[in-house]
Amino acid sequence: MAQTKQILLVEDQKVLAKLLSLELLNVGHQVTVAYHGVEALKLLSNKVFDLVITDLFMPEMGGIELIKNIKQLKMTVPIIVLSASHKGDVKTQLSELGIEQFIDKPVTNEKMALLLHLIKML
Repeated sequence: MAQTKQILLVEDQKVLAKLLSLELLNVGHQVTVAYHGVEALKLLSNKVFDLVITDLFMPEMGGIELIKNIKQLKMTVPIIVLSASHKGDVKTQLSELGIEQFIDKPVTNEKMALLLHLIKML
């Protein structure tokens, strides 16, 4: 059986957050949801997570700023970005921050399978 992971899902679209949470719970992971980066940072300061899955564009604090804060705090948690942004400059910026795992929205069955595979590999 796959190892259960503590996952922090940072997604401002509540319906998508619910769907992703259910999928992750169904395969045995523990999921905590934050709806923006500020909330995510508070959770990260109080609990150890095995993985952060984050959107990029959210109110209060977006994913890029969240990732920069995580790096500045020297947290070593792996990060997967899930976003509708297809802009090359965003992907370049993520690469410069050390983020190699990027899944484009919308989340299809194939992309969900890819996400679950990436999680298993971590």
